[in-house]
Amino acid sequence: MTSLLLGRPLGIPRFAPYLLTLRRCVSDGSPYRGNLGREGILSLGLGSGDHIRLVSKQYQISLPNQNVFSFIPISRLKMNDNSCKFSIMISHIHVFDEASIKYLDSYEHPFAKSVLDMYIKKKKIPLWHKVFAHPVARPFPCKVAVKRIRHALFDALAYYGYDREGRKITKDESSVITNLYGTVKIACGDPKAVCNIKFADLLEQMKQVVAGFEPILAKDKNGEFITAPRPRVNKIQPKQTGSQAISRIGDSKRTDMRSNTRPARRM
Repeated sequence: MTSLLLGRPLGIPRFAPYLLTLRRCVSDGSPYRGNLGREGILSLGLGSGDHIRLVSKQYQISLPNQNVFSFIPISRLKMNDNSCKFSIMISHIHVFDEASIKYLDSYEHPFAKSVLDMYIKKKKIPLWHKVFAHPVARPFPCKVAVKRIRHALFDALAYYGYDREGRKITKDESSVITNLYGTVKIACGDPKAVCNIKFADLLEQMKQVVAGFEPILAKDKNGEFITAPRPRVNKIQPKQTGSQAISRIGDSKRTDMRSNTRPARRM
C-alpha cells in the first residue's frame, strides 16, 4: 500500500536506479552524463556546487570530461598483437572517478564530504590508474580480466622501476625521473581474450603500455614534467564576410543546379 501511495512499483527498491547507473559506470567506465557539462562542470539542477568547485581548484582534481583525457594510439605502443582490444587514455592531472560522480552533484549529497575527503587523502599518490572491461561478456569474465590486467600493470611498473603508485624506487643516477604523475585509464574491449591469454604475453603488452605513457607523465625532482604537455587548441573557423558568404551560397546553388540537370536521352 505504501508503494502505491509513493508512486513506485511493488518489489523495486527506491535506490535501484542509482545502483544500475553506478554499475554501468563501473563496468564500462563510461561517465555519468546526466549532470556533466562540456567542460566537466556539474551543470544540472541549481548549478555547480561550491563544495565541489572549492576542492577541485584547491587540490587540482578535475571532473571527468572529454577535454581532460587523450588517447595513446596503439601503433605508438608497438604492440605486436592487440587481441585484447586495449585502449589507453591518459591525463596530466588527477581526475575524479566516474563512479563517484553520483556523490558530486550540484546539491549537497550526504556522502559528498566523505568522498571528497577520500580524494584529498589520495592526492599524495602521484599516479592514479583505473582498469575496466567493457560489458561485452558476463560479469565474472570481466572481473577476472580486470584483476589480471591490474596485476600485469603493477608488474610492468615494477619492471621499469616504479611502485604501484608511480614513484621511482630504483636508484639510477642517469635517470632524472622522480615519479609518474597523472591519471591512466586502461579499457579492455575483449575480457574473454584477457582470461585466455598467457600471463607472460599479457605482461609484455602491459610493458608496452607503461613504456608508452612513461615519457609523457614523467616528472623530475622539481615537480615539473620532463616532456611539457601540449596545449590543446580548439580549431575555430574564421568568420566570413558578407561577400564571401554570398559567393559561397552562389557556388552551392550552381552546384545543386548542375547535379539536378540530366542529360537528354538519345533517340
